[in-house]
Amino acid sequence: MTEGGHKYILTCQDNLSQYLMAISMLTQTAEEVTLTFMRHIVLLYGIPQSIVTDQGSQFMSDVFKRLCKLLKLNKLNTTAYHPESNGALERTHKTMVEYLRCFCNPRGSDWDKWLPFACFVYNTTPHTMTKYTPYEILFGRKANIPGYVQYKSVPSYNYDDLIHDIKKRLQECHEIARSNLIQTKQKRLENQKDKVYVPLFQTGNMVLIKNEKSGKLDPLWLGPYKVIELDQKGYNAVIELTKKKRQKVHINRLKAYLSTVSGGGRT
Repeated sequence: MTEGGHKYILTCQDNLSQYLMAISMLTQTAEEVTLTFMRHIVLLYGIPQSIVTDQGSQFMSDVFKRLCKLLKLNKLNTTAYHPESNGALERTHKTMVEYLRCFCNPRGSDWDKWLPFACFVYNTTPHTMTKYTPYEILFGRKANIPGYVQYKSVPSYNYDDLIHDIKKRLQECHEIARSNLIQTKQKRLENQKDKVYVPLFQTGNMVLIKNEKSGKLDPLWLGPYKVIELDQKGYNAVIELTKKKRQKVHINRLKAYLSTVSGGGRT
């Protein structure tokens, strides 16, 4: 008996994959065996088509038979006092005893704590008959266990590696963002060219400049002023406000000054 009061184990093994399930119990009454079988086997792995049990009173009890009938489970019994009828499970029992002997304390009073670990080791070890691990056959994939348990050690992941990865990812993000930003600006400029009317001026033209600070009764345009310089793209112009004062403005703020002569006066 363990320190937790467990004294018995209910074992069940899949005949094809050799996958082992072992559950510790306080007693071996028919009720506890039936409930343990239902909770830890049926509810977790589904209803098997058939089971083979020994002729223990727990499995021959009315409550266990009624459960099998309810689940439509075909129940078979081994020959009395002939463990070879269920030889695969008997060999597994011997292996589990060896596992527990390695795990438990010298008194053997804590085997119930190590029982799930022993099952995991057994189920993740290649079987001599199938050449596969029981876990892989049952679930269709290999168990995810720490690499250092199965494989050779690999270099540790230190802080320098972490900083390097962060720096690399930041650089990649910045490069992608920079590329996207340039593309967006180019598309915006192309769209802006189609929407904005760019008037053409030449050096020497007379223009009016928009009065940005005009009041309700103030003129909307000031001037005229003379264009004395244009940049290469023609978007900015230098106008002469006075003989000593010049101003660089965008051509969107300018419009051509048109003069006409009518009735002896200029308008």
